[in-house]
Amino acid sequence: MDAEQEEFLQKILYFAKTAKLVEKYRFKELSNEKKLQLEIADLLEKHHIPFVREVAFNKKDIIDFMVAENVGIEVKIKASPKEIFRQLERYCESEKVLVIILVTNRVIKLPRKINNKFTYVINLGKSWL
Repeated sequence: MDAEQEEFLQKILYFAKTAKLVEKYRFKELSNEKKLQLEIADLLEKHHIPFVREVAFNKKDIIDFMVAENVGIEVKIKASPKEIFRQLERYCESEKVLVIILVTNRVIKLPRKINNKFTYVINLGKSWL
């Protein structure tokens, strides 16, 4: 395996670890986006997952988290599915994004890929079932 393949594999592993961690955690704050983002940041820090908050792709588009440089996490509580999709579509135009994780309490189905970037939805309500 060459260095480029190893780096790609490492990013995918960070995606899998992050998605599994967030998906299984029972967050307390499901109605306030900013408080939920703080809970997610605390969880990532506790598990030593490197991330950056509020990454700007341009003046208008700022994603909530970037993990391992290429895994985007967007937290959405109140927006409509149509608004969420449009926002993710813009984010997936960025070369910085390899995979995007949507963390939401909304019922939404995303295509497997948006602009050739993989998507993954974490529905917060499922962890409470």
